[in-house]
Amino acid sequence: MSAGLHTFVTALRIRDGGRHVDTCNHLNSLPDRTEIEIRYPSAGTVCCDVRKLKHRSTIETARAMPGRLPTASDFPSNLTLSIIAPPSSSPEPVNVLILLHGLGDSHAPFVAFARNLSLPETACISIQAPHGLPFELDGFHWGDDMLFDQSTGDMDVDAGFDRAKTMVGDKIIEKGLVQKCGYRRSELFLFGFGQGGMVALAVAGSLAQEEALGGVISVGGPLPSSMPSPGPQKLQTPVLILGGNSASLITNSALARIKNTFEYVDTIRWERRGDSMPRNREELLPIMRFLAGRLRSRRGVPKGSVEVT
Repeated sequence: MSAGLHTFVTALRIRDGGRHVDTCNHLNSLPDRTEIEIRYPSAGTVCCDVRKLKHRSTIETARAMPGRLPTASDFPSNLTLSIIAPPSSSPEPVNVLILLHGLGDSHAPFVAFARNLSLPETACISIQAPHGLPFELDGFHWGDDMLFDQSTGDMDVDAGFDRAKTMVGDKIIEKGLVQKCGYRRSELFLFGFGQGGMVALAVAGSLAQEEALGGVISVGGPLPSSMPSPGPQKLQTPVLILGGNSASLITNSALARIKNTFEYVDTIRWERRGDSMPRNREELLPIMRFLAGRLRSRRGVPKGSVEVT
């Protein structure tokens, strides 16, 4: 077993004594050279001594199967959001995909997008930005301020995101999904378009080195200018960046900045001008591949199994 590898096992058993070991607390009470049998659902039994399992880089925890479908009561009542359950044929969710719309939009179109994705064992949460547009315009924005580009008169997407980071990173992820619903951060994914993509990257960038998310997908959303330079180690959350091959906010310098901040960055340039949501199956395919390689599954895992990471 390597660090960061999630493996479901049927049982941890003391090899000679014959009794089950169900939690890390029990492991920590055993002598280092106690031999343990790790029983996998499909791969049989592997033996090792408990010293290897005690090391945090080898086993973080052994726990019951994770996750449950979030409900509106898990989050502050002043937030506007929709929760989309996994497909009816799918087991209870073990992943959550959080969707953040772009400047001037609302959460409603992303509800339909989430349903169309139909990701197995994955709940989706489409969140509406907290601030309405000025001048009685329809739509919402994520910025701390409403700024305008003096040269074009357009609204500036890079308007500071401290409040949005608190809303998504603390109220949704930490207090809601982690503390109340029992998810790990590695089971949580962010998808953002435009300004929502900037918020997604800002949230991932605000987490500590050991608190990486499962992944971030940003369509046409670069790093916010207010995001500090990375420390000596790049952040470990995997990132997928998508945008047009011209007139895109994902410029070469913006992409270089993302790659200087995150260790694992994939980039897709669509053969078209500007940034917009995927228009067809071909444009959606890189997103599905990114998620397919990282979403977790409990299919085929016996009830009552524990998890070694």
